[in-house]
Amino acid sequence: MNLYLRGINRRTWELVLCWCVAMALVWGIAAARVGSGPAGPRQITDPVSALSTWDGEHYTAIATKGYSTEGPEARRFAFFPLLPALASALGARSHAQLAGVLLSQFLYLVALLLLSDLTKAYRSSESRWSDPAIWLLASPLSFFFAMFYTESLFLVCTLGAVWAANRGERSWSVCAAFLAGLTRPTAICLPFLFVGEAVTAARRGEGWRWYLLPALATLVGIATYFLWVAALTGQIDGYLGIQKRFWGSERTIPYVPLADRILSFLWEVRHLRLLPYHQLVQIGSALTVMIILAWGWRRLPVGWLAYAIASLLLAHSSLPFASTARYEVVLFPIFVLMPWTVLARPRIAPVVFCFFVLVQSFLLFKVASWQWVA
Repeated sequence: MNLYLRGINRRTWELVLCWCVAMALVWGIAAARVGSGPAGPRQITDPVSALSTWDGEHYTAIATKGYSTEGPEARRFAFFPLLPALASALGARSHAQLAGVLLSQFLYLVALLLLSDLTKAYRSSESRWSDPAIWLLASPLSFFFAMFYTESLFLVCTLGAVWAANRGERSWSVCAAFLAGLTRPTAICLPFLFVGEAVTAARRGEGWRWYLLPALATLVGIATYFLWVAALTGQIDGYLGIQKRFWGSERTIPYVPLADRILSFLWEVRHLRLLPYHQLVQIGSALTVMIILAWGWRRLPVGWLAYAIASLLLAHSSLPFASTARYEVVLFPIFVLMPWTVLARPRIAPVVFCFFVLVQSFLLFKVASWQWVA
């Protein structure tokens, strides 16, 4: 153990320390929100409930009561099962909510360490600001990784599948990809990553066919849940039908909703008004991601680029147009490019980092008291 600990470099310890400080800030903000929120069952009674608002409320219900096919409770089939199942297994029904929050925060640390190790070959320098994990930690939307949401679990499964694939650990890569398919529907884009890796391997004259296994495993994970929902509900359309009936889910041309929102923003500015802050966050996140990807796409492996593009097209073709920022924050290729931008220059980076943390704290403050549908 001592030899192992000595092998951990100083940058890793700095990252762990930053995560500890971030979690202390998260719990502090959550504690400050106790007593806030609307009256009734959504009143914030403790820090754990503050970190389990919105989607966390549904995951809590699934972890403690399971799914139901009766009445409006059937709407919770829209939430994939792996996270609430793990929370229930770790905390039982009486402490499932706390277990879900703590699990997400622990997996957040695992994701940071995986991202840091995975991207060593893509670093722009030896500076701490060249580590993509630092920028993931600072992202204004990264507080989702510390809540009872699927962001941490999905990112760990995604990075774990890639990390294992790069080391030839095929069984672990397939397992992680399968679990990603049980975590959230946006995993449907993950096969693009592995197909891209297969193309790259084929060009180098290396074995490429096995990369198709984790791609297939992801689809099997999603299909398993879809079939299970169809069997329980007795509805052929199953999951997709529930999304449409209860949540009004529809598809449109990619980026048309964002264009409409930008036009609304320009109209409001023309009349010396601003859109609500959460819509500004959505616009800012989308434009930032698009600019970074358009600027630095040549620096990314083909599979990583294909995965990012497919995920963005999926997120920005969904109606209602509400959760795109959450879908963008789990796209690790974006954070791989961050250290190459002007924002990561040593003289600028500390200021940008602190500003991002302040914005993140403000947004968590709003989400933790039911003031912003995240």
